[in-house]
Amino acid sequence: MGCLGDAIKIRTSAPPEGGRANDRVMRLIATALDIPQTHLKLLRGHANPNKVLQIDGLTQAQVNKWVESII
Repeated sequence: MGCLGDAIKIRTSAPPEGGRANDRVMRLIATALDIPQTHLKLLRGHANPNKVLQIDGLTQAQVNKWVESII
């Protein structure tokens, strides 16, 4: 996991079939942010490597702090 431009790059070994890779990415982010996975919503990119997520339960400042910690 790391930053790539204005995005976060996450590599998973889960296959993309059946949404398994999406599920793995969502679990990884939820764990890293210490929030329930239900606080994450995949807005765009269900079948695309580039994802857009909505994160509920955290302020923008908290998310920014987390992003800065992985740079």
